[in-house]
Amino acid sequence: MLLIYYIFIFVLISKNAFAYLDPGTFSIIGTVIASIFAGISGFVILLKTKFKKFFKILSKKNKKR
Repeated sequence: MLLIYYIFIFVLISKNAFAYLDPGTFSIIGTVIASIFAGISGFVILLKTKFKKFFKILSKKNKKR
């Protein structure tokens, strides 16, 4: 309930910013988003290969028994 009160007060007190975003800002934002996507996909691929290697080793050990 306290959070709703703070949000309500924040909305009542806030003013217009009149900020300017130049085209370079969107280039930076796009680069950051692309970098995050590349990092996440690289991490997922790394985990996938590690799991495959791990289960391959486990299956070889089970076949020897």
